[in-house]
Amino acid sequence: SESDIRDQALSSYQKCIKLYAELNDSSNLAKTYLLCGNLYGKLHNIPQALNSYSKARLLDEQTNNKTGARYLFNSIGIMYKNNNDLSNALNNFQRSLLLSQRMSDTTWTVGLLCNIADIYREQNDMEMALEYNIKALQLSEMEKENLDRSTAYRSMAQTYFKLKNYSKKMLVSIFLQHGSLTYDKEEIKGNIFY
Repeated sequence: SESDIRDQALSSYQKCIKLYAELNDSSNLAKTYLLCGNLYGKLHNIPQALNSYSKARLLDEQTNNKTGARYLFNSIGIMYKNNNDLSNALNNFQRSLLLSQRMSDTTWTVGLLCNIADIYREQNDMEMALEYNIKALQLSEMEKENLDRSTAYRSMAQTYFKLKNYSKKMLVSIFLQHGSLTYDKEEIKGNIFY
């Protein structure tokens, strides 16, 4: 069953944590705490997730692992978003965005701009959602990255759809641009507003 699989995963993570601690392998220990936190977050066990995340963060700080910290803040943001704590989700996405921008990582920056737009959209702050959608689209256009651009288009289409300020033709066009990169166009046409 699904709960058995989750229990086995948690047990395996705990074994990894013990082994990596014995080996003094801070990098893999931090990654395992992050994965463990993600699993606890999916189980809606916020205190245990935050405990695992804080251990990962401490290890990332000790080793000055900016990439790990960026992943960590994004994961915490996702956990909070999935548990409808939009304020904490936004805070963590913004922290991850700052690190991503300092690292000049376009793909992560575009994704995080879209995550932030999603939060504003959930809060019904459509002006801010569109602002972040436009930033994501402009950055992806500048870098000529198709996957980044598809992420930005998808997020913008979702914002326009929520605004009800759209024409069906415009939304189909946006989804097909996204779809042509990652999905079958016929699948998108059949389920435009997933």
